[in-house]
Amino acid sequence: MKITLLVCFLAFMAIESFGQQNQDKMFYAAKAEKYRRMRKTGTTLTVTGGILTVVGLVTLSNSSYEVYSSGGTTYKTSTGNPGLGVAAYLLGAGGLGAGIPLWIVGSKSERKYNQKLEGITAGIRLSPQQAGLTLRYRF
Repeated sequence: MKITLLVCFLAFMAIESFGQQNQDKMFYAAKAEKYRRMRKTGTTLTVTGGILTVVGLVTLSNSSYEVYSSGGTTYKTSTGNPGLGVAAYLLGAGGLGAGIPLWIVGSKSERKYNQKLEGITAGIRLSPQQAGLTLRYRF
């Protein structure tokens, strides 16, 4: 009777462990995918922001405002397109500011969850050297 209860208990624990393993794997896989997307978004924002920042600075450096007065009236003229330069610079700086943290956090977290995903194993080992069953769960 004791042996039967022990075998039932061990079988129940093994089945529960395998069920938990599948849930953990799905959880870690979903988290790894979420952080992979975050990393890719951060990379895209960083690269795009860097390009826009450079384009904005070049456009601003090639633009100029001229202010002159004629008969009490002030006139403003500009060469180039300084408004576009300012807009590109501000959008680029915003992309860099948002992209770098997303890239770093996404990369580190994706690596962490991929390592956890690879580290989950559960199994029953029957060993001829030892009498009985061994259940191991590595996390």
